Amino acid sequence: MRWLTRLDELRAEEIKAARAIWEMDSPTGLADDADAISRIGGIWESSSRKSVTRFVCTYIGRDQMRTLMHPAQGRYTLATQAEAEAFLAAIMENNSAETIAQLYGADPRPEVRPCPCYPGHFDPQMVWFD
Repeated sequence: MRWLTRLDELRAEEIKAARAIWEMDSPTGLADDADAISRIGGIWESSSRKSVTRFVCTYIGRDQMRTLMHPAQGRYTLATQAEAEAFLAAIMENNSAETIAQLYGADPRPEVRPCPCYPGHFDPQMVWFD
């Protein structure tokens, strides 16, 4: 993706992609291509930013997909893997097996994973992991 500066700089395929992204998430529809670009411009701009690697606690959810143990907020990301491992150990040690099962399922298989995050506030850029 590239940084959006002016509508007239967009190529036809970028306008088409912008409309497709908006139509997936919008029940209301769009007035025109300019409307599509203005509404999703923030998505394109934010996707062009660089990321920083932070570490997060993850688990295998009930749907068998690895995801974050906490909300996707920077305050739940950690600067080093060692800090994240200590945080995960504290969660597992300071909660009963019943509480862990209630929150994360019977077999959560918790792990620390690196995660691309937005610079500054460190919100994760993804919530699903391989």
